[in-house]
Amino acid sequence: MHIKSFRVLSIGAVIVAGLLVFALGMTLLSQNKQSSADMPVPSTTSITTAQPAIVSPTASSVTPSPTAGYIYFSRGRAIWKIDVSSGQETLLLNRHITQRMSISPDGGWLSYLVSEETASESLRSIWMVDTRTGAEKKASSTVQAVERVWLPDSRLMVIEWPEWYLSDDGDTLVKGPAHYAIFDPVTDQSVPAPWYIPSPDNAAILYAPTFNCAAERPYPHLGTKMLRVFCMDASEPTTVAKLNSLVDLAWSTDGKALAFQSEGAIYIWQRETGELREIDLNRRSATALSWSPDDQWLAFQDGQDQCVLHLQNETVTCFEGYLSGIGTPLAAFWSPDSRKIVLATCASAVCEQTGCDCSSPSLVALSIPDGEVVELATGVEFNIAPVWGK
Repeated sequence: MHIKSFRVLSIGAVIVAGLLVFALGMTLLSQNKQSSADMPVPSTTSITTAQPAIVSPTASSVTPSPTAGYIYFSRGRAIWKIDVSSGQETLLLNRHITQRMSISPDGGWLSYLVSEETASESLRSIWMVDTRTGAEKKASSTVQAVERVWLPDSRLMVIEWPEWYLSDDGDTLVKGPAHYAIFDPVTDQSVPAPWYIPSPDNAAILYAPTFNCAAERPYPHLGTKMLRVFCMDASEPTTVAKLNSLVDLAWSTDGKALAFQSEGAIYIWQRETGELREIDLNRRSATALSWSPDDQWLAFQDGQDQCVLHLQNETVTCFEGYLSGIGTPLAAFWSPDSRKIVLATCASAVCEQTGCDCSSPSLVALSIPDGEVVELATGVEFNIAPVWGK
């Protein structure tokens, strides 16, 4: 096991990656160093600063520990599922997906993005599969760009852009008019979305899991800097912060808090009070933010290290070298009981324990925070993040 322990001292310069993956499957990276003084926040926002310790997990074990739920992963150009309690694997769908998988809140449907390449353009569509029967449904048209958002009742909001392209200079993402519809996988019916936030150029919209609020994610390297939140019960958006850099952001499961990483720190914004809490990362970066279902933990990645932040006692535990470090960082999925995260990896720190290699990557469950590693499957694709459902 490769572990390093750090004591947080002060905010340092960080490499800031502007991650632009919003249905198009392309990533724009921007690197710049900023001073924390460059990020003003509204004068009505109270700020508390924490200095967490980054601690070492205990020694790993490969003794299985039953946890409820199913994990869905990609292997051999197909989607598989595994019953975590019994370890039984089942072929769910013989289709090669090209983008992120996403599980419905009730665990009954798995959605994914499929690309169709032609001689002149690349088109995309949203599909879903019944996790119980393997029956597949197409949830969108085939267009240049498409995105989806799960509603709490396990219907799917589908957003389609018939026109979506980069400007000739490559600096501006141009989006044509978007179509917003709610797809019901039970009835196969689509209806116009009753509420949504239009996605502006050079920004993306991130909806809360409760679907009553949405954050407008700026891309400072493209000229947009205001992080704003829109809610159904508010007539005007709330400005959370003006940012000179932004690495990633994520809503809490209950939709009451928004986490984002900027300039060497993680910030937690509370929607009900407007409080903005700063947690210094001591020169670590934080991509692929992911809240645990109980909202007590925040997982993030720093290069090849998988880290978790305990929000109550403000400690950070990092598992060094647990990630393959290839391609776009992919957010880790939590188990329904918030005690484990699932990784598809061929990183040396994991393979030393499981015997895997990059010709046959492992699917592993990592206990939080003690670091117990349980290998669940082999031969998985590590560039498509597995998901953990009920």
